[in-house]
Amino acid sequence: MTKTFALVVHVYLVAMFAVAEPVHAEAIVVVTNKDSHISSLTNAQVKRIFLAKLMVIDDELISIVNQQKSSAIRDDFYLLATGQHAQRASARWAGKVFSGEITRSPLEFDNPEALKNWLKATPNAISYLYESELTEQLKVLFRIDRD
Repeated sequence: MTKTFALVVHVYLVAMFAVAEPVHAEAIVVVTNKDSHISSLTNAQVKRIFLAKLMVIDDELISIVNQQKSSAIRDDFYLLATGQHAQRASARWAGKVFSGEITRSPLEFDNPEALKNWLKATPNAISYLYESELTEQLKVLFRIDRD
């Protein structure tokens, strides 16, 4: 009985730690169009932007773009940048739309290539990518290292 119990506990712990480890170990960068007037962001600004608390920078409306809901980067980004799960942030956005404070939730793209193309064509759009996905048409505003 004790060997069986020990085996069950061992399997449970291995599974728990396997799920808790990040899928991707590289840095996540907050990016915008290379021609955007926004030069950089602070950690506090990134948090406020992605929690629907900051919508205007330098008197210009910014447009937030998310990765797809099922992507690992979205979950990782929201936990690292805001301290909240992506679902909780989505609920915050939905509440703001419902109350009339904002007109829509962030756009969402199914793949990084479509997201990058939209960012390249849209000044003042802000999103996040893995650092390895950067292109010359994008400007890094903030970098989140994985420690």
